[in-house]
Amino acid sequence: MTAKRVSIISCGWYGKALASHLLSKGYHVQGTRTTAAGVEELNDLGITGHELTLGAQVHCHHLDALVDCDVLIINVPPRLRAGQNDYLQKMNALLDACKHRVFERVIFISSTGVYPDTLDTATENEASAHSKSSEVMLAAESLWKAFPSVVLRFSGLIGNSRHPGRFLAGRTQLTGANSPVNLVHIDDCINATEFVLNHASPAPCYNLTTPHHPTKQVFYSEAAKQLNLEPPQFDEQSAQHRGKRVSGAQITKDGYQYIHNDLLQLLASWR
Repeated sequence: MTAKRVSIISCGWYGKALASHLLSKGYHVQGTRTTAAGVEELNDLGITGHELTLGAQVHCHHLDALVDCDVLIINVPPRLRAGQNDYLQKMNALLDACKHRVFERVIFISSTGVYPDTLDTATENEASAHSKSSEVMLAAESLWKAFPSVVLRFSGLIGNSRHPGRFLAGRTQLTGANSPVNLVHIDDCINATEFVLNHASPAPCYNLTTPHHPTKQVFYSEAAKQLNLEPPQFDEQSAQHRGKRVSGAQITKDGYQYIHNDLLQLLASWR
């Protein structure tokens, strides 16, 4: 069987790791970075790199070659917290560049931030435009429905050098001591993406989050201790506040098995 041709738009931390993984499995992989140095880094890994910038138009010298693929994976960070407000413009430009293409599948990487904290359990059909950022992300997801597409909504990413012990260490007067933790390891992000890439009839959207949800106080205190950092301090007055628990069960119903099922066990075996 001919190896699938996969193009990954934006090979940052997750995208580069995904590209390397797919390359090792025999896929033909192209990827993009925004600088010549970044492209050289991809080429050194054996990934066919392209310099690409998004704005009102797509700027890429080899755009036709880049989008000549079986599977297009869109992993462009919205950077909404950094004050950037041109994400939808960028996505529309990319969409316009792809409008005459026929893809076997488009995989769009999104975020579980599209679920409001007022939910007890967040499943795939409960997203809402409860904030400006969620409104933008949901609009971006919808752009790709003209193609056979799957949205993957990641919880907070951890893994390798991204140790959660550093996230809240030394901070005080934090709220939500008893709120559930929603995180996912990069190993599962990579493997779940490959699972969706090859699934004959995937659902249109999947949450990806570790099935185990300890409280913030328990998890982040233990994570900080593992790095010999000062554990975070939570405001006892806010202990009644509980945020959402993101459900990642749908993808398991369709056959995916999480690599990491317990966040505390993951901490104990961190590498």
